[in-house]
Amino acid sequence: MPDKEHPQKLTTEIYNNTASQVQQNLETRMISAYYDPNGVLWIGTNGGGVMCSDLRSQFYSRFYQDRHNEICSITMDNDCFVWLATYHKGIMRSMEPYETGKRLQFSTVYSAAGDADETVLCSLKDAKGNLWFGNKNGELVAYDVKSRQFSVYTLIIDGNVSTSWVWALYMDAHGFLWIGTEQGLLLFEPKKGVCRRLPVEQKLNSKEKLVVRAIVQAEDGAIWLGTSNKGVCKVTVSASGDISAKIGYESKKNVESRSVRSLLVSSDGNLYIGYMDGFAILSPRQDSIRELYTTADGLCSNFIGCITEDGKGAYLARKQLGDFPL
Repeated sequence: MPDKEHPQKLTTEIYNNTASQVQQNLETRMISAYYDPNGVLWIGTNGGGVMCSDLRSQFYSRFYQDRHNEICSITMDNDCFVWLATYHKGIMRSMEPYETGKRLQFSTVYSAAGDADETVLCSLKDAKGNLWFGNKNGELVAYDVKSRQFSVYTLIIDGNVSTSWVWALYMDAHGFLWIGTEQGLLLFEPKKGVCRRLPVEQKLNSKEKLVVRAIVQAEDGAIWLGTSNKGVCKVTVSASGDISAKIGYESKKNVESRSVRSLLVSSDGNLYIGYMDGFAILSPRQDSIRELYTTADGLCSNFIGCITEDGKGAYLARKQLGDFPL
């Protein structure tokens, strides 16, 4: 605003006495922005004043491609090559190892014949540094870092070939691969090439198949599933191999969200949950959801597509149109 004594100058005033709990925190609803020549981003908010962010030390780099191509998953091998699981162009890899400040170019390194085979939905790096990918037609593609060769695994369950979309992968300490599909949860033993369907729905007394979009393992060994139709699901495996399953975490917290898109077991031991319409924190020790956040609490979007944690314990979530810190 113009300064009263010097109209040719501008002054600022900080308002911190608002009654709203939301307005007492950082306002994220932006209505205007200006990027000045010095690298400082100025943001005008809807009721929260002006924010400024010095981007000179925290630039994002965007790598453009020649065509529309959805990036479903990203991983980096032990040689610092960046791998992309993409919806339209199969498996892509950077042509050179990643270096800070260096531009990257990507090329397709694996794509089977047919449009369906080009759709790769998830990726994983195992303890040996080998890479695993799940695709739209129900197959697994593995890349051996020593031989630099790709192998395709057809998942056969009770004599039948699985063609369910593979949305999520997780490898446990025993080398077993947990596979989340649109038709439930699978367990694959790479050394034997044996795949079986885990009867999670039977343990839940549910006739509806779980659509598993994310898989993580907590410190106590429990497997957590993020599903798009039943919310979060806890799977416990006993020493004898018997499994138990539990859902209903959202209903106990009066959370309407049921469609999970991302999970993260954080360094503080909590389970971070990204829904299509909100973000929640679940305590495995308390076995319950502790907190829920939406745009009413300051999130700039309710769609949390993925969550990651950096080396300093800060969290970054991805919405439909970009990233934001938590």
